[in-house]
Amino acid sequence: MLLILSTGCQKENDAEKNAVSPPSNFSSNIDVVFGETNMKAKLSKLSEQKYSIIILTPEILNGMTLDYDNGICKVTYDGLTFETDLKRFPQSEIGTLLTQALDDSDGGLITKTVTEDGNIQYKGITDYGDYRLIQDSETGHWKEFAVDGASLKIIFSDFITN
Repeated sequence: MLLILSTGCQKENDAEKNAVSPPSNFSSNIDVVFGETNMKAKLSKLSEQKYSIIILTPEILNGMTLDYDNGICKVTYDGLTFETDLKRFPQSEIGTLLTQALDDSDGGLITKTVTEDGNIQYKGITDYGDYRLIQDSETGHWKEFAVDGASLKIIFSDFITN
């Protein structure tokens, strides 16, 4: 019995060790559910700690760009650009939670495990509680991000490595 259990643990560790690293630069469509709000956007990681999110829906926010650079968010909409107080502008806070988790995935302050379906799951902590970030272990692409305490769930699709 001990031999069977230790073999199973070894396979999980091997799957985690053999997982492809996420690309340093990428773009992906994201479907966001934040409380009662549903949004679609395009996320791009341009370089280390530099991200851009272009909101596609809802229609009223179409074309709004949120640029994150080393923890600072700059919003551009209809020719107007400003830095925002994250508490007054929840759409920027969504991006802050996501980009911080993506940056944390490269560090050692989070836990990393293999899920039942062979994906890699990262777990960390935000001001809203624990988060989960799921990575495809074969491609390295991000699949899902969730912060239950913020009623936030993001699904990645159409992942492109730049």
